[in-house]
Amino acid sequence: MSDAEVSRRVQGTLNEYLSLQNVPEAKACFNEIPANKRAQAVDAMLWKSLEAKPKHRVLLATLLVESTRPPMQTYTAEDVTAACSEQVEMLMDNRIDIPMVQEYLGYMLGVAMSHECLSLPSLLRSIQRTAADPDAGTGLAGLVSSGVCLKLLAAAFKACDDEAKAQAQTMADDAGGAGGARSIDALVSAAGGCVSGLRASDLLPDGEEAGRGAAEVFQAHGLEALLRILD
Repeated sequence: MSDAEVSRRVQGTLNEYLSLQNVPEAKACFNEIPANKRAQAVDAMLWKSLEAKPKHRVLLATLLVESTRPPMQTYTAEDVTAACSEQVEMLMDNRIDIPMVQEYLGYMLGVAMSHECLSLPSLLRSIQRTAADPDAGTGLAGLVSSGVCLKLLAAAFKACDDEAKAQAQTMADDAGGAGGARSIDALVSAAGGCVSGLRASDLLPDGEEAGRGAAEVFQAHGLEALLRILD
């Protein structure tokens, strides 16, 4: 199956899924794609989520997570991590056409983190790689100086905690419900130490906020938990 055929199959499956909202059927369609090309579905879901209606973004986040699970596992958490990292690297360029992209992508990242398809250290390391890559366009400098980095992380943290609360309620209402999602506090505790080489001050934007301490800025964005794993 050529890449073009895979792309058509994935897009057709996603469009049908957003209409029928049938996760098992979507996974079955993905699994008709050769195993070494199924990760393209992750890229397609993330791209589609950036321009989707809010209700469709929620559905895409659900499928993103569920497709890492048996039965009929389509791709791995490592595939999700790789695709998310690529989106972070392209974030500043994507803002040209999608001004709210940091909130939209942050939502997808947060749901993925809550279900352990993406780790918080992996997300932070993708920011580090963007900073170190001379070919990364505007890179970390623009991502941080504009405040977009903190907005991305704030959206991800909120989505992660909201997902954990929703799943906890599901488990309380239905003993047979889905497994619990994890909160940011739980994920930070599980990180087991600092993300080496990334300091809290590295994430402070230019302008008025730069005159304040990292703790004050992070607290204002709901990111105080980050201070526990930054150098």
